[in-house]
Amino acid sequence: TTMGLSHAVVYDFDALRANLRALVSAFPPHFAHAFAIKAAPLSCVLREVTAAGVGCECASWGEVMQAMNIGCPPPRIIFDSPCKTAEDIYAAVSRKVYINADSFEELQRIDEAVELCQTQNAGFQPGLVGLRVNPLVGSGAIEALSVSTIDSKFGVPLTPHNRQAVLAAFVTYPWLRALHCHVGSRGMSVHHLADGAAAIAELAEEVDRVVLDFSAGEQATVARLKPFFALFPPSHTEVPRGEAPFVKALDIGGGLPIDTQSTSWGPTFLEYANSLRERAPSLFSSASRTVFTEFGHAIVGKTAFVVSQIEYRKPAALMKPPTDGASTASRSPTNREPAHTTDTTGGIETVASVPIPETDRFDGTLVLHVGADLFLRPSYCPDKFPIRCAFYSSRGEKRVGVEGDPAEPASPGRSRRVHTYSLAGPLCFAGDVLKKRISLPYEVQSGDFAVVLDAGANSISMFSRHCSRPAPPVIGFTRLKTGGGPGGSAFNALKVNVGVLKPAESLEDVMRFWGP
Repeated sequence: TTMGLSHAVVYDFDALRANLRALVSAFPPHFAHAFAIKAAPLSCVLREVTAAGVGCECASWGEVMQAMNIGCPPPRIIFDSPCKTAEDIYAAVSRKVYINADSFEELQRIDEAVELCQTQNAGFQPGLVGLRVNPLVGSGAIEALSVSTIDSKFGVPLTPHNRQAVLAAFVTYPWLRALHCHVGSRGMSVHHLADGAAAIAELAEEVDRVVLDFSAGEQATVARLKPFFALFPPSHTEVPRGEAPFVKALDIGGGLPIDTQSTSWGPTFLEYANSLRERAPSLFSSASRTVFTEFGHAIVGKTAFVVSQIEYRKPAALMKPPTDGASTASRSPTNREPAHTTDTTGGIETVASVPIPETDRFDGTLVLHVGADLFLRPSYCPDKFPIRCAFYSSRGEKRVGVEGDPAEPASPGRSRRVHTYSLAGPLCFAGDVLKKRISLPYEVQSGDFAVVLDAGANSISMFSRHCSRPAPPVIGFTRLKTGGGPGGSAFNALKVNVGVLKPAESLEDVMRFWGP
């Protein structure tokens, strides 16, 4: 049940822990991993991530603070925002958070922050600093989430001209020691992702050669880069360059998709690692460079579900009038559609019924407590972001069957047929629809439960204030060990620990959000 609640977000922490172990074990030790906080910024999730030795990738200073608050060490925090203020940059540099610049202009701000920190603290050395580049590997299946095209808002596009400017930046700024790319999220194949990683691995090798040549006064290199030094004011920081490799880290981003159409996870971390070995072997040939990943959806996407009680079942067609005193709310619509006609004798408008073809049958709309407020992308772009649902009776009994299954068997007083519903959310606009015309092999009633599966990422983190509804609670569970397996590792699926990890918002919380 939903513990007396109308709806909740529910995380399976056994699945989350297992997925974190799978991530770490799929790659060699010189790979370091960071969780993209924007996928699920819940403190309970971030503590699990940190306990597994995984860092945090942050898209805002607020996310950096969240990572620090749950105990993630600054060197394992990656600050990737495309809109960092000078204050954000100074805060990150002074705390030695790993920061990736998103543009050449941002590099100048970072240089100023490093110089200020050295003025305040003699001998100060910054943490890792990188530059995000766009390797231009092209678009994936979801254009809106593909960020490796020439018009992407992220990073420096690796055109021939910009490539020379990147090399000049590494010569100018001795504290610049990393390269970063992220080619897209969902809709990208593992080959797209691996090609992006291969591009920055190749660029890192070129940076190392150019820095060595420039340091040795190699005239051809000096002449080639000279026009590009005008982009970067001379650095007055005191940071030893050290020895090669000068690019100490490669951040290859995340974006590994999951399969939201079935129980399969989709491409595994090990499959992605194998694709990297094939297309970017230099990432594995030497441990002298740390390789960072930034997975989010792939870590948590299939570790949670959202459950909502069905508040109303609104029939689409005329209901049969009750003959036995029963409420019409529990009756199925007939296979008739109301049509307006006019009584020519009395001029009174009446409703008649006309037959509906079986293929056009629509039983009505199921109104849930969740919709576009938690599932923004599936509501607006259902073809690109499909979701799966399961249904339970009001007593918590699982309905057998999913969309597209054959009709339920005939039973006394019940016809044998498929039932077609749309799932609508609680918000007051027409686009708040989770799924349209899904066919189920059973009838669903008000008071039953709908469960949206694979909802661990980009659900509660994208919660909308539209219509001033409070955010739902977050519940977590783990299965109790029975001791039946080696080392007591077996689980008993019938016994679980359940707890509220984040209480539901109150109406007072909502009122405070809008101000006094």
